[in-house]
Amino acid sequence: MEWSPSAVGGVPAWSSGLLGRVPRLHHAFTGVGGNLSLRPPAGPDDAVERRRTLCVALGLDFHRLTVAEQVHGVGVAAVDDALAGAGQGRDADLCVAGADALMTDRVGVPLMALSADCPLVLVVDAARCVIGLAHAGWRSAVGGIVIALVERMVGEYGCRSAELSAAVSPSAGPCCYEVGDDVLGPLVARRGREADKFVRLDGVRRFLDLWRLNTVQLIEAGMSSERIDVAGLCSICDERFYSYRRSGPACGHAGLIAGFRRV
Repeated sequence: MEWSPSAVGGVPAWSSGLLGRVPRLHHAFTGVGGNLSLRPPAGPDDAVERRRTLCVALGLDFHRLTVAEQVHGVGVAAVDDALAGAGQGRDADLCVAGADALMTDRVGVPLMALSADCPLVLVVDAARCVIGLAHAGWRSAVGGIVIALVERMVGEYGCRSAELSAAVSPSAGPCCYEVGDDVLGPLVARRGREADKFVRLDGVRRFLDLWRLNTVQLIEAGMSSERIDVAGLCSICDERFYSYRRSGPACGHAGLIAGFRRV
């Protein structure tokens, strides 16, 4: 289903058509002009104000906005009332340490992840008002972070994997995401002969399909393919999005903010 662009609080943003149907769920993925990173070039004050603006526009509580540290691992953290709010301030240390995925069953607690090419995967249980959000770049994806997230949502919140819905954000696409042996080696070690179906060959160049890798693993975790909405928008060649590959380390970072609103 198509991801639609809009302006959320004056910030360029995209949202999943599939998840847009979920009552009380509000979410947005920012484009260029919506840098939410605390690092240069935006600076913490600008980024924090944008985070606040987006939360207000989405009807979510900025003071409970929660962010993972994002260490390119497979750690999943459950956000309760004690952890809620780790990430709303200007201090980069205000985050959930060691995690690349967050989940919560707290209505009114928005989650956020940052990306400059890495897919962000939002998983939602509409019936139970549970959300999970994974930063699923190649290391985390190869490690199975979305499987770990779904399993934790099932095990700790009573979710049923077949009833979950998910969306994969704009990110590095198979058209442009060229990789070498440093990436393909761990992929082959994890997936064996199946690794080939996630790699596109163009002469001697090899391109990884992170969208498919994350989608397949969501299905392996018990989700239905009909409940997975891949944006299909490549951050590397589409200049509406931030891209580390295209612009380097000072490129800025998109953010995906999501949460269930209170009635």
